[in-house]
Amino acid sequence: MLASEKTRLDSTDAEFVDVIHSCGGVLGFLQPLGKTDFYPNAGTAVQPGCCCVPEIMEACSHGRSYEYFTESINSKTGFSATKCDSWDSYMNGKCANSQVVLMGENVDRTAEGLFFLRTRSSPPYAYIPKVIDNNI
Repeated sequence: MLASEKTRLDSTDAEFVDVIHSCGGVLGFLQPLGKTDFYPNAGTAVQPGCCCVPEIMEACSHGRSYEYFTESINSKTGFSATKCDSWDSYMNGKCANSQVVLMGENVDRTAEGLFFLRTRSSPPYAYIPKVIDNNI
């Protein structure tokens, strides 16, 4: 990426910085930048539903971050994300007993670390979540 460490987003830019990585390594960063970093579908291009047209699939994937956040504002289900060290560990069920939080508008602002989730390929993008109690 072209942004230097001095000019790009980082966890000290606000009291709480959460990042939705949807095109990491292409039009966005894959490395953690916030206090809480969300990686829907591994955080890389190609996001589900953004395939098959090489000229636009990266732009489509990059744009999914704001689409996911926008949906989270009025979502009745929310985007459940699981704390995990990697996408592979998440997909292999190695983080099944880890912290689960909502990605987007209703994020638990005490959550820290890397969180992974899967989405659908078209709206509504959120899967039905696990039961979450952010009051614990």
